Amino acid sequence: MGSSARRRHFLLSVPPVSLGLLVLLFMNGRDRAPGSAGGGPSLTVMGTTERGAEPPSAPNAAPAPVLVRRTARVTDKRGNPLAAKVRIAFSQDGFERFETMEVTPGPDGRLPLDLGASAWVVLSVQAPGHVPHWRPPVTWEELQDEDLHFEMADGVPVGGSSRWVDGRPMAGVRLSFRPTWTPGEFAGQVASRLKIVDEEVTTDAAGRFTCTSLRPGGYRVAFPDHPKWPPLNVSAQDLAQGSLALRAAWHEPARK
Repeated sequence: MGSSARRRHFLLSVPPVSLGLLVLLFMNGRDRAPGSAGGGPSLTVMGTTERGAEPPSAPNAAPAPVLVRRTARVTDKRGNPLAAKVRIAFSQDGFERFETMEVTPGPDGRLPLDLGASAWVVLSVQAPGHVPHWRPPVTWEELQDEDLHFEMADGVPVGGSSRWVDGRPMAGVRLSFRPTWTPGEFAGQVASRLKIVDEEVTTDAAGRFTCTSLRPGGYRVAFPDHPKWPPLNVSAQDLAQGSLALRAAWHEPARK
């Protein structure tokens, strides 16, 4: 654990024909011996090719992994498709190393995915105004349902206020809500490494803010514009009350 993840971001409004190719190439790349030379893999999208440096020839290439297609479907509780964001993380070594991608379903709420059967996969699904959904790590082959249906519950608005240690409002500060996970659990360890952010808001002149897409549970509130500031903790009990009162343990920094 501890190695950094390479991230690739895609925006798909049509069935992602290239996603299976990307995963296939990723897993073939993982089979190369450590320290072997070679550039980026070839990615074919709609008949075009983007190619980095050619990898060295491999006389005894590993057999191509078996790809399994499953369709993720994202709807609200009434069955209406949602313009959700699906974050996929997949790994071949139990998430010692992993790749992440962000994709979005088409207008019908469906997202076909071609992934290697042996790949470990987690999915984080988010839609504005809805409670986020998290599927713990499992191999793609172990998922029995051909169609993965994510039914997103309506989010409950949560209001809050933020203040500096001297009581003055924390005005115009961006807040990032990152869920906390059960310590010691493998799923929680993976989720923490993915650095999932459920919602980002900016406080008004009075330090107030409103969130609409939080899940039940605790959060660590970070400051993306000031990464050295320590995060503030929000308990599940605080969140359940529907009103948050954040208080920094430091004075407002001098404005430049």
